[in-house]
Amino acid sequence: MKKLIFLFLLFIITAGAFAEGNFTFVIIGDRTGGYVDQIYEKILEKSLAENADFYITVGDQIEGRASAESDIETMWDEYLGIIAEIPVPYHLAPGNHDIWKDQPQSISIWKERVGTEPNYSFDYQGCHFCILDTSMWKKSDALPEDYISWLNTDLSAHKSDRLTFVFYHRPYCYDTLAEGKPDKLHQLFVEDGVDAVFNGHNHTYGTATYDGISYTIIGSSGGEVVYKEVERGSFFQYAVVQVKDNGFQLTVVPLESEERYPQNIVSISDLKFFDKLDKELVTYPPVDADAGKDSGTLTLSLILKNPYQQDLNTDIVWDTAGSDWTVEPATESAVVSSESSQTFTFKAKYDGKLYPLPKVSLDYPYGEGKVYNYEGLPQVTKVLHIKPMKAPQIDGNVEKKEWKKAVQVEDFCCPDGGAVTIEGSKFYLGYDDDNLYLSAICTQRDISSLVSNVKGRDDAVYRDDCVGFFLAPSGSSGDIYQIYFNSLGEIFDQRIFTNDKGEQDSDITWNGDYQVQVQKNEDSWEIEVAIPFKVLGSATPQPGDEWRINFRRKEIALGSSADWQYPISYDANLFGKLVFGK
Repeated sequence: MKKLIFLFLLFIITAGAFAEGNFTFVIIGDRTGGYVDQIYEKILEKSLAENADFYITVGDQIEGRASAESDIETMWDEYLGIIAEIPVPYHLAPGNHDIWKDQPQSISIWKERVGTEPNYSFDYQGCHFCILDTSMWKKSDALPEDYISWLNTDLSAHKSDRLTFVFYHRPYCYDTLAEGKPDKLHQLFVEDGVDAVFNGHNHTYGTATYDGISYTIIGSSGGEVVYKEVERGSFFQYAVVQVKDNGFQLTVVPLESEERYPQNIVSISDLKFFDKLDKELVTYPPVDADAGKDSGTLTLSLILKNPYQQDLNTDIVWDTAGSDWTVEPATESAVVSSESSQTFTFKAKYDGKLYPLPKVSLDYPYGEGKVYNYEGLPQVTKVLHIKPMKAPQIDGNVEKKEWKKAVQVEDFCCPDGGAVTIEGSKFYLGYDDDNLYLSAICTQRDISSLVSNVKGRDDAVYRDDCVGFFLAPSGSSGDIYQIYFNSLGEIFDQRIFTNDKGEQDSDITWNGDYQVQVQKNEDSWEIEVAIPFKVLGSATPQPGDEWRINFRRKEIALGSSADWQYPISYDANLFGKLVFGK
């Protein structure tokens, strides 16, 4: 009898221990990188229903990229205050907005505020969790050898663990394994028995399995989302992982619906198709439109490329509803033979505002039995002619007599190329021998809704009500200068350049010397700016010289912006043209 009792108790103890090994954790995606206000908080609130044992992130907790240490500390104060409401442990992975190369103290601030080294690990219920810092390195081959050594030592010591999970911000597999190229981290993972890898950074969800290892890119939990389409993995989300026995199940949870999606809802190969679709399969030769005219006739072209083995049969359909455009023919049947491309042309006319642009749609098959209903916009490049003007008094008061020779701009679009959804905006541009002059009048009927929180140079000015400019004095090649001013006149600026590896990079330590003044009125705020040409590395432009330019006004209370040229991008080829006159 005693033996039976002992065996029964042993069964109870063993079963209890086994049951305790089943657990749940939540993975939170990027909060920043085009931060959208309050989304992260809503994600956390919804995720509480999962009753998770702990949370873990894939990086980009703060906006970062600030030059003043006090500004970085303020960002961490805000973030840590948000996650303080979570009643279980919260583990952070560093992202490129949390630690960055232009600000070495961002590492020491991470250690102090987060309480861990950038690389660290922990164990839970027989499973090993490893967090690797990839914040400053765009390719896995560039990771410091001491980081690789630490990772190898850490993982090797846990080969026999129940499950091993690795978290790091940049999804290196997207440019290596997904392209059939070697990845030094992956080989290490195979040797050390890693079961799953989780990343962020791209703001889109996708998953794949390579050599038995599950790779999952978690989509945005607050950073900018471009398409808001489930089939593109582009929606606000978090993931919940349930660990049971020696396996796990991942579920993707969207913020804005009650649906729950399985891990394979979007594959990394799907994401690769969409990249190719946007960059290669459907393209639009750019066509110029005079920004000073209210009407114009253009020839719009669309190039369809079909690299696949079967012919592409689809209808090209133009939608001009709500716009001032007409396009003929409105519908055209298209047949593109296997491994070929074809150009289709259309006669288009706008009579009134350039924006919103006409939309084009077509069906494009991909994957196994999947068809994507593609929608896009033609690349219509605005051409803005400006003339010399007498230097205005930079006092924030945009007086018409001072700016009467400046070109006035009022035609804008929202970020997706559609009609503007914020209040009215007027920009003025002119120049003299020394300066480029920029001013704006931003209607704000409820002036109390004006968001003006940032008070430090190179802090996250773009999270306030602001105006921003993208200037490329060398045209579509050479450096780009991004300059934002908020409604307090605070400045965020950086130089975008091509580094010695041929990659686009940024220098936030670059600071321009400008004259800027802001004035607040009962129902608007105004700004005047003088930017010396020498600050931008340019001589005085001569008549006929051409720069590339874009600019915008953001209204935080209404959650959108008025953009001059669609789309906002760091690719100067997608900017509008600024032509200097006499």
